[in-house]
Amino acid sequence: MVDRRALDLLQAAHAFAGRLSSGIGSWMAREQRMAPEAALSLARVAVSCADHLNAEIATEFIRVSGGEAADYDTIRGFNVRALVLDDLEHHVEQSAHRLLHPVLSPAVTSLLNDYGVDGQVLVTGTRKLVSYELRTWRENYFVKLADAKVLRKAKLPFLIFVVPKPPLDWAVHYCLLFHEIGHAVYEVKKDKALKEKLQIEAPFVVPSHEEDPLEYLKMFRLKQKWTAVIDRWQEEIFSDVFGLLSVGPAYFHSFCRVLGSDSALESCTSAHPPTYLRMAIMGEILQQRGLLEAVPPLISAALTDYIAAAAATTVFKQHEDDQSEVVAGHTSALVSALRDSVSPIIEAVETILGESVFTKVQAIADLERGRQIAELNIPAIEETPIPTLTGAGKPLSAARIFASNWAAYYLCQRLEGCDATHLMHQHGERLLNSLDAAEALRAWEHSA
Repeated sequence: MVDRRALDLLQAAHAFAGRLSSGIGSWMAREQRMAPEAALSLARVAVSCADHLNAEIATEFIRVSGGEAADYDTIRGFNVRALVLDDLEHHVEQSAHRLLHPVLSPAVTSLLNDYGVDGQVLVTGTRKLVSYELRTWRENYFVKLADAKVLRKAKLPFLIFVVPKPPLDWAVHYCLLFHEIGHAVYEVKKDKALKEKLQIEAPFVVPSHEEDPLEYLKMFRLKQKWTAVIDRWQEEIFSDVFGLLSVGPAYFHSFCRVLGSDSALESCTSAHPPTYLRMAIMGEILQQRGLLEAVPPLISAALTDYIAAAAATTVFKQHEDDQSEVVAGHTSALVSALRDSVSPIIEAVETILGESVFTKVQAIADLERGRQIAELNIPAIEETPIPTLTGAGKPLSAARIFASNWAAYYLCQRLEGCDATHLMHQHGERLLNSLDAAEALRAWEHSA
């Protein structure tokens, strides 16, 4: 007897994969000239995944149609792969959005190249929630899903940077991409020396395996879980410090505005330390280095309030959705261990950034560029404050473009008759145009 339910599931997965393959094919034909090469490469991989899936579905359909027993594990696997294809199609579609490419993808690519991070970069948008995320897709992600020849040509990995699309968030907050860039840099730069500096002994007494074999196994497993949690927390702080020392107070303010809207600021999970603790660590760095002395007056009090609120929170708890036994029973010990990691993390970030580390001199220069944007309408594109117009000029870094436009926005708010919503849109467009122009100068510089 033919299993009609299995056939229906197979036909649904086949139709879905076929629709996605057709949709990606149409996108490639439409965007061939303007889409980033990384998007076209990902599209080719996605089409290969769809073709492989449909071929396997067809084989299973013929087998079940002939009266053989359906393999529901295989059929469920087809449905999961169809959902993976849906995710790939979404990122391909969004990567050619005018606000994301040719602006953000090339800017992030240039930054990663500077820090020795290889991969094809795509900045894609989402309107599901206000979230910034890095997804790294290596060959093992696609190995049984796509043709091997297509994968060899794809120059993996794909580094997918997800940002919230307007109107969910404002372009100035896209400086939070520096946190995700920090994650990519951490993976490359975390060498043996850094691992040793960040190594913190778990606060558990592990008995001898001869003394109590069962207790030994339990505590050894708990120690491994502790190490995994503190490793993830250290990476988050590394990425926070990387963003902060790249961009400056503009990064801290964006972090507080985006993550500060969460009501569970004192909560933590196995993946993320408490938001208030992260804010407190960054606030201490800003204050100790005197980096709040050259920010727009309108925003100075807000930054100080964020830091004070974070510093006043000293009791943290596990987030209600987190199930980690390590976080549940050892939150205070984890927080203490993370605090001990801050100095070596700062040292590591400073070594990586070199002369690009944010200083008070940079803060003053950003404020001056912001004033020129606000009062003279001179965009922040070149390192020279006022373009000479006699040559290509040296392109301004993405970090300084973000910081200058952030300063300009809050300086402009002091001007009479300004409309905050219009101003936000105007400065968002100006920021993206400046990133685009700076990348054009950088490409000209390299070609010369």
